Amino acid sequence: MLGYTQSNLQLQTIKIHGEQAKIVGELLGQSIYMGQYLQDANLNLASITQQMEQVNRARIIDSSAESGR
Repeated sequence: MLGYTQSNLQLQTIKIHGEQAKIVGELLGQSIYMGQYLQDANLNLASITQQMEQVNRARIIDSSAESGR
């Protein structure tokens, strides 16, 4: 009887480890996806910032030209 109980516990432990491995794998996949998403968002923000800086420079140049007239 003790052998059966011990085997049953070992089987349950193996199943639990399998489930834990699946969960860790899913979390890793989600982390990778989130990292890529954040990189893309960061690149988009950098691009928007660069465009805004260009627009602001153009406005400053236009303002300076207006003042000179």
